[in-house]
Amino acid sequence: MPRMNTLPVKMMEIMKECTELGMRKNNDYSGARNIDNISLPGIEGISVRLLDKVCRLHSLTQVESQVKDESIEDTLKDIINYAGYGLLLKRGKWGDEEQK
Repeated sequence: MPRMNTLPVKMMEIMKECTELGMRKNNDYSGARNIDNISLPGIEGISVRLLDKVCRLHSLTQVESQVKDESIEDTLKDIINYAGYGLLLKRGKWGDEEQK
């Protein structure tokens, strides 16, 4: 019997974790204030945030680095989320009302 490829299942689990983290952070950062901190700066803002996260990832991988309250795993999830937000923006599907 051929071995079943479990990679898609594992990736879906990771994507679920990323989505849950992204929703928690979105509520923390903009929730009650109704600030759309994604579409206002647009794709340029996404690129800056991605660069910040990649720099943070590099910092976290250094032996001397002791960044409090942020893990490599959370940083990687943030990178995945910002890439997804960028795709939604590019496709006109960010926010409650999709652009046509």
